[in-house]
Amino acid sequence: MNTMSNFKDTNSIPDGYRALNTSELQELLQDEEKMDQIVRLNEKFQELQVDREILLTSNRSLAEESLARRPLLNNGKLQLAEKYRDLTNLATACWEKQSRLEADIQKHSLQTAQNLLQEDVVRAEEQSEDKPAPIPDRPKEWNPRAPPEFVRDVMGSSAGAGSGEFHVYRHLRRREYQRQDFLDKMTEKQKMDLDYLDKVSDNQQAADVRTAKRRKKREKLKQKKLMAKKAKQDANKGEDSEKSSSSSEEDDQEREAEDDAEAPSFVMGKR
Repeated sequence: MNTMSNFKDTNSIPDGYRALNTSELQELLQDEEKMDQIVRLNEKFQELQVDREILLTSNRSLAEESLARRPLLNNGKLQLAEKYRDLTNLATACWEKQSRLEADIQKHSLQTAQNLLQEDVVRAEEQSEDKPAPIPDRPKEWNPRAPPEFVRDVMGSSAGAGSGEFHVYRHLRRREYQRQDFLDKMTEKQKMDLDYLDKVSDNQQAADVRTAKRRKKREKLKQKKLMAKKAKQDANKGEDSEKSSSSSEEDDQEREAEDDAEAPSFVMGKR
């Protein structure tokens, strides 16, 4: 009874364990139920228990919320992986296009284009030298079929009266009309060719007449120039001869003056 009272006192008083002796403490330690009861009745344990329940509740709510959001998270992960894959593909395509663009820029630069054009020109020249230029043949003119030498079936305008031979007569008439049209066209063409040849000959004669007139005019101008040049040369020769004759006369006069000066006009001692 004393132990029970002491136990109650210890439960009511937090520091009541100091009033127990060693044997009571050992007995208390050996009794697991009492120890559990003491621990449960402790305020700190109760506070911890309450905190534990609160934490468990909050953890449960967080776990439920995380479980509820797990599909969204999985979907987000899948979308993120897909976006990352798309981004990787876009980056790869971008790098490929950039490298292709750089190659195209280098290939289609001005210098490269000029070199390619020069190569094409050289190749075209070589091919043109090796391969002759194709000259198409002149298309053949349509010629009607030559008339037969001997006409076996002679038909007149009354041949169309019968229905049996009308198509034959019509065919022969159409062919004859074509032949006559061809002959008219050939006659007109020959006439135009003759007119053209006459016009060409007239133009050639007129050109020859103009050329002869111009040649005659040039020859006259040439003769005039030659005559003027010859007259000028003759005038120059006449001036030279006059100058030489005047210089010779002056020399003679000077020589006579010198002789007069040497010979005295009278002789000393002469009567």
